Amino acid sequence: MKHRFLMLLVAVSAAFALSACGETGTVISPTPMGNEKPSEAPTQAPTEVPTEAPTEAPTEAPTEGPTPTPKPEKDLSEFNPLDFFADAVYCGDSCMNFYMWRGNSYVHPDIFGKYNANNWYAVNSYSCRLALKDASTLTEAETAMVPKYNGEPCNLWNVIPALGKHRVFMFFGLNDIGITGVDGFLDNYKALIEKIKATGFETKIYILSITSMRKDKQSTTGGLTNEKIKEANEKLVTMCRENGWTYVDVASKLRDENYDLLLEYSDGTNVHFSKAGYVFWDEAMEKLAREELRKEYYEDGAK
Repeated sequence: MKHRFLMLLVAVSAAFALSACGETGTVISPTPMGNEKPSEAPTQAPTEVPTEAPTEAPTEAPTEGPTPTPKPEKDLSEFNPLDFFADAVYCGDSCMNFYMWRGNSYVHPDIFGKYNANNWYAVNSYSCRLALKDASTLTEAETAMVPKYNGEPCNLWNVIPALGKHRVFMFFGLNDIGITGVDGFLDNYKALIEKIKATGFETKIYILSITSMRKDKQSTTGGLTNEKIKEANEKLVTMCRENGWTYVDVASKLRDENYDLLLEYSDGTNVHFSKAGYVFWDEAMEKLAREELRKEYYEDGAK
């Protein structure tokens, strides 16, 4: 009996032990009870609402001013060359100097205006080389080949603003090409014009084409030939186009197909021509004046 009681006690103890263990032998944590705080759910970050770009106010189209009234059409004949040449000054060598006496204002004052010595700065043997030199540094021999202003040798870049003339006509080359060559002459020409422009005085530059010389006189002019004159004229056209200057053809009708000066327009010397030759200069200059005035007329109307 006693033995049976002991056996029952052992069985009850074993059952109690099994009730305290899981199936795998792992201790299970008790479930929280009472006033213990439950675990909080993870907080989700708030979703950001995209910010809309501000709406730009519509740009108002600029209010246009009144449309300028187009100027009436005008024919070339309605423009007066006197209005053009009243604002002109002439610079150059003997060919330009003779133009003063054999054409222009002496022959056609109705086109070019009454002769005024203050508008002419041309003298025999004048060249771009001399025109580039400061007149105060010239030798006695050089002084004789430079035009005068108020009785003194002058610098063109000083005289032109002093005169207040805005249209500058220039004829150079015959006394340059044989000495400096074509490219040296062009470099000096450009440098001279740049000196005039550097003063700030507003000018329009008109470059007259270089006239040819007689075929039978070329041997007396050293390095100057009609072939080089042709080359120089072709490069002058390009130089004018690149710099906004105006090239004026006063030479093409005075030469033949070989670029030689026609004998009927020669005054007997190698490069100079007679009064009849300057008729072509007058025609070219008058046509230019009317065309330029018409151009300015319509440009003013477009402003």
